[in-house]
Amino acid sequence: MLEINNRYVLNLSIVIPTYNRPEILQKTLQSISLQQHQPYEIIIIDGSKDFEKSTSSMWPNLSSIIVHEKAIELGAAKQRNQGIALANTDIIGFFDDDIILEKDCIKILWDGLQKHQNCGGINAVITNQSYHNLGSISKMFYRLLGGDTSKSLAGKCIGPAICFLPSLETKVEYAEVDWLNLGCTFYRKDALPKPVFDHHFVGYSLMEDLALSLRVGQNWKLITASQAHIYHDSQPSEGKSNIFINSEMELVNRFYIMKHIRNQTGLKDYVKLFLQQLFSAVSSKKILSIKYLKGKYSALKKIQKI
Repeated sequence: MLEINNRYVLNLSIVIPTYNRPEILQKTLQSISLQQHQPYEIIIIDGSKDFEKSTSSMWPNLSSIIVHEKAIELGAAKQRNQGIALANTDIIGFFDDDIILEKDCIKILWDGLQKHQNCGGINAVITNQSYHNLGSISKMFYRLLGGDTSKSLAGKCIGPAICFLPSLETKVEYAEVDWLNLGCTFYRKDALPKPVFDHHFVGYSLMEDLALSLRVGQNWKLITASQAHIYHDSQPSEGKSNIFINSEMELVNRFYIMKHIRNQTGLKDYVKLFLQQLFSAVSSKKILSIKYLKGKYSALKKIQKI
């Protein structure tokens, strides 16, 4: 750890994929610059059409090196893989390009990895997207799929790759979890698989964070730092707003994780997947959307080849 201008520089590389939203990215970099503990380097892999490099001189309080490269291939997972190849430290952080870090977020995550040497990854809690207590119908449904609803499902992954965000209300400083979302997450480089993100994940790369953390979790502990907070200033994008693409990708990627990572290939597993898809469609009222149903139909044809 180095001290530069009252800032502590950590043996940490942050990888940020981005695409066509420079103003949002600038807010994220500004947020990092206000942290007293900062990464050694920030690696930005940019798929924007109008590509302009950012430099550390743009933020007087930033002590990190900025490596801003044009994306070779578009897609969140592909861009993250490109960034990882450029990293020069033993700890790799994955940030979304639309997050705002609260005070000492980086320090709390860093301290958690130092305290827990058997921990392969750690993440922050998203203040505006966290676990909420389940209603009675949801409890019954998730119990049917194998979840222990007598306890909180915060940070858990149950049944056909159904995952729940961590909770803001936990009193545990560092809570062991089943998976880590990539909004603001640190991994030990030694814990990461090769390739880090499966080539299966393309485009918006829905659920690539679940796939990665489940692989790491096979050999390492995963924890959430309950006092490390970020705000997710989520922005619309082509992948998120396209109902057909999102509908298709959700089922295809969920099936991939079930089969190739969780080894859930029995009849009972497929029944649970069908029930999950039906419950999600009905509860969200997306079952009334023709584009949504066409996406699921297209996904059914694709998963036969997975």
